[in-house]
Amino acid sequence: MRKVIFLILGMMLPTTFTAATPSPDRLAEAKKQFPYSLIGDDFGILSREDLAINTCDVFPQPFSLDSNYVPYWQCFSAKGVHIDCSGGGYDADEHTHLTIMAVVANKDAESHEYLSRRAVSLKTCKSYQKDWVRLSKNQDYVCISGSLIRRKPAVNGDVSGWAYSWIFESFKTRLGCSSYFEGGCSLTYQINHNHCKVVQAQNP
Repeated sequence: MRKVIFLILGMMLPTTFTAATPSPDRLAEAKKQFPYSLIGDDFGILSREDLAINTCDVFPQPFSLDSNYVPYWQCFSAKGVHIDCSGGGYDADEHTHLTIMAVVANKDAESHEYLSRRAVSLKTCKSYQKDWVRLSKNQDYVCISGSLIRRKPAVNGDVSGWAYSWIFESFKTRLGCSSYFEGGCSLTYQINHNHCKVVQAQNP
């Protein structure tokens, strides 16, 4: 059973929206403005808006093991991704089953767990699973956004490299996006409701 990690931060129900395919020229310009929002290739999934959201009120910087408060997008083969709701148990105070949701992915002999910020109801976790089934249908790749918690040597399964744990923000395919926070897939929502201030890199 996965070890449950409680992170004391706020949480909203999953929200989704249908994605539009970004123009290659516009995305190339966006990557110049926000070069540190993405680790690796995005396989044509992400837009300028997606890259900009990850700079809301944080100073952009290249990914490192010390940049654990900055969210980054990273993309994976959709076939190697699933959402795990198996941890946790019944909470008598909440009168429901609680779990730490984990979006689990593997890439290049490394494992990645994107964890919910706090325990969520099993019903909420199942809702994310439904989102994943819908948004991953016939898709080759998925991009996931999150900030690093830790890295440690992988010790189980077929993974022989590092095991990364992240705080989950959102995931996106060409069919749409699902986020942890309300409006987490919309830059307009973040600016209007959460007073997001987009920060562009000065010297990429």
